[in-house]
Amino acid sequence: MREYYAFRAHYRIGEGHTLLLGGRLFLQFIVDAWCSVEHSRLLWMHRHQSIIRSDLYNNIVDSLRRGDVDATKVGRRVILPSSFTGGYRYMQQNFQDSLAVCKEYGHPDLFITFTCNPKWVEIHEAVQSSGSHDASVRPDIVARVFKLKLDVMLNDFTKKHVLGRVLALEFQKRGLPHAHIVLWLAAADKLLTPEDIDNVISAEIPDKIVDPEGYTAVSQLMMHGPCGEANPTCPCIFNGRCTKLYPKHFSDNTIIDVDGYALYRRRDTKVTVECKNIQLDNRHVVPYHRGLLVKYQGHINVEWFNRSLSIKYLFKYIGKGPDTATTRLEKGPQQPPTQNAGSSTLKSSDSDEVNNYLSCRYVSAAEACWCLFEFPIHHREPFVQRLYFHLENEQEVRFRDNETLPEVVRRVDPDGTMFIQWMLNNRYDELASKRWFRRKQNVDVVGRMVYAHQASGERFYLRLLLNIVVGPNNYEDIRTVDGIVYPTYKETCFHRGLLESDKEWHIVLADASVCASASQLRDLFVNLLVFCEVSNPLELWTSHWVDMADDIEYTRRKMTNFPKLKIGNADKEMLALEAVNELLKQYGKKVADYPGLPELRVVSPTKYKNELLMEEMMYDREEL
Repeated sequence: MREYYAFRAHYRIGEGHTLLLGGRLFLQFIVDAWCSVEHSRLLWMHRHQSIIRSDLYNNIVDSLRRGDVDATKVGRRVILPSSFTGGYRYMQQNFQDSLAVCKEYGHPDLFITFTCNPKWVEIHEAVQSSGSHDASVRPDIVARVFKLKLDVMLNDFTKKHVLGRVLALEFQKRGLPHAHIVLWLAAADKLLTPEDIDNVISAEIPDKIVDPEGYTAVSQLMMHGPCGEANPTCPCIFNGRCTKLYPKHFSDNTIIDVDGYALYRRRDTKVTVECKNIQLDNRHVVPYHRGLLVKYQGHINVEWFNRSLSIKYLFKYIGKGPDTATTRLEKGPQQPPTQNAGSSTLKSSDSDEVNNYLSCRYVSAAEACWCLFEFPIHHREPFVQRLYFHLENEQEVRFRDNETLPEVVRRVDPDGTMFIQWMLNNRYDELASKRWFRRKQNVDVVGRMVYAHQASGERFYLRLLLNIVVGPNNYEDIRTVDGIVYPTYKETCFHRGLLESDKEWHIVLADASVCASASQLRDLFVNLLVFCEVSNPLELWTSHWVDMADDIEYTRRKMTNFPKLKIGNADKEMLALEAVNELLKQYGKKVADYPGLPELRVVSPTKYKNELLMEEMMYDREEL
């Protein structure tokens, strides 16, 4: 079906072009075409759950969702596996792969947003030659030209000694396609000082006489606004303020602030650009790279990135999943449903991941064309190899409903899993096994072990041991400590000193803090308090509350619409503890029930609502 629609979306000389010249009707056709293709794939997922649960469940063991290990939800789950491009599990695995690359190469150096320009010569000529009047009604041409430009740009990055890159392509609602690119630079090319940043990134308008090409490109493509009082109806305005924090302040030098963000050099050079009868200066320039801007003639925002606390939020942003539309339901006359109908509806909403994916799904013509042409939405170098493991005799078994058990037993090779073959290869490394052998070519590959929830029991402790035991030949080698083979992995962890003084729970939170958000960490901390035997809650809180409070300041800035808000560490800790206390209430408990945790001191709800009061209170007590 996809191939048919992709065939019809191409312009061919000698064929009728009624469909391609349909204008806005063509946009509707493209969206409907992709929706039908996607619906057919989702319908297959929905109707073949037995195959998905056996054949494809291997791809979804890496999910961090609590629902995968929570036994309270009964009923048959309708699972959308990670093999479905664009689904939650697909994005979650790409997110964790990105963090694995980050762990191997360190923090990324540059974050680039490349947006398609509908005024490109290639698009204009193709649109005119096909008989169309506007590029906005030819998303097929826009998608193909943007793909060509993007490939050339990635090829340029590769030739400039880039260690690796992570690429995710998403689509603006009703807008043009754009790509988010994260780059790791070679050690010799890293931007370590403000002077290095100025050599790569500029936030100033070039001189019109000295650099006419740069001036034209910046004035047409890289100016933000006008907004604010000059244009209060601008889309970026919310509550009278620009959400992108423009205009910026003049600065003679690039400065890296205490939060690790770069405040780029914006000198008052008196060079301006006229936009909608308003003169814009350097305070309205979006940071760019001059060479990329002039070559590709598109909006290319280049940002310096070297802040460890926002690594996971960056990768969550570039892999945040498909667009959704915001809807509002008005309450009307209700008829009390029957008990069976109500329970059926509840189960469907809680367990049907296919319907959850389709809920409020938004599809634009640009996204529909990109997907119909089967262009990739993610690209990554180097390759990330996911390392799966399993307990003894609990490997994945793949079968169909129409097979008998003897047929399954005869067909399945119990030693054919990645984990067992790895252990066999450790045993016969020189001779090599039939399936696994040492890589002969020098190819960069990053490996990562899949996640194991602390509630998964022995599987969780097996993962702890695999990070310590080197080159085991079998399961007994993993459970061996000082020549003694212990019956369980938990007992082995205990004799290796991994379970002393809540060490296992420290490992759980430290491991989760790499990829989980602050709200997820707080939820995990509450689960440890309620369901696990934590002997020293204060030590656990003291060691990890900073990660659990990572989103407090950002959330308060959004709530108060005050982007310069600074919250002291004491208030951050109390606000995070308040959030933990609210989660504990779900289990009928509170912070005071756990001796050792800090005493909950409720922060005044008005403290971070009055802007004038906040500005007066933003001082450092220690310096005073």
